[in-house]
Amino acid sequence: MTPFVMVPLDGTQSAEATLSFVESLKGEHDLHVLLVSVWDRDEQILGVDQGQRQGMSTLVECITRNLGSYLSTSERRLRGLGIDTRTMFLLGQPESDLPALAKREGADFVVLGGNGFCGPRCSRSKPSWCSGECQTSEPAV
Repeated sequence: MTPFVMVPLDGTQSAEATLSFVESLKGEHDLHVLLVSVWDRDEQILGVDQGQRQGMSTLVECITRNLGSYLSTSERRLRGLGIDTRTMFLLGQPESDLPALAKREGADFVVLGGNGFCGPRCSRSKPSWCSGECQTSEPAV
């Protein structure tokens, strides 16, 4: 049976380091890998006044596009090594949605970076996926 590994990615260095670990598993097993990112829906509204909320759909679209690109880059990296990989992006609560997704998808293993079940946020130090048009000076972005 081929192990199914779920890898939550949030753009941090600790999350990125998990990809090297997954690559090392390839030497011993064929793998199925799910790269997943959950944008914390609460991150969108914290500190945003009513006037700014009108532009939130545009921001969410931009974040979705950037996260999709970020996950695709990681997917290509693993596929280049012959690892069966797919991606998934969710809008929700990382702390509850990631464990529920692992159970629903039947993951044999979940490989976590040092941040655990946190989701990507631009308000922390800027992760690799948060760039260009999505960066603003607003603390909630």
